[in-house]
Amino acid sequence: MTAKSTRLEVTFRRKQVNNELAKHNYKAEDIATAIREPVEKIYADLKWIRKNSRKWLDSWALDGYTECTKITIDQLERMERNLQKIITDSDDPKITLGAYKELRETINLRWVVQGEGPTLMNLRRFKNAESSPGTT
Repeated sequence: MTAKSTRLEVTFRRKQVNNELAKHNYKAEDIATAIREPVEKIYADLKWIRKNSRKWLDSWALDGYTECTKITIDQLERMERNLQKIITDSDDPKITLGAYKELRETINLRWVVQGEGPTLMNLRRFKNAESSPGTT
């Protein structure tokens, strides 16, 4: 029987488990070997990580992502306006050409970010329908 871990030891171990997951080391047995911990503890940590990650992800998808996306789109639009001004004001063809290339990339990036909107809206609809009374 192993001694009960302190809160600090558990926190440290879970960080190690997360680091292993980030390295694409997904098997509990492999993680246990890598960080030299009993596999039973790793299974418990993975269960805890999944449970807490889902809460965070649900909250992020429903609230945080929307605000972050809005801020990102605002920043990209501001960059677009600045690049447009550089194009208008510059007499140097190299600067103008460079600004056009950057503007194209910025517009494409904004469309990628904005393209996630329908996915976010569907997730919100699903989550709202899931939490509404009387749904099956």
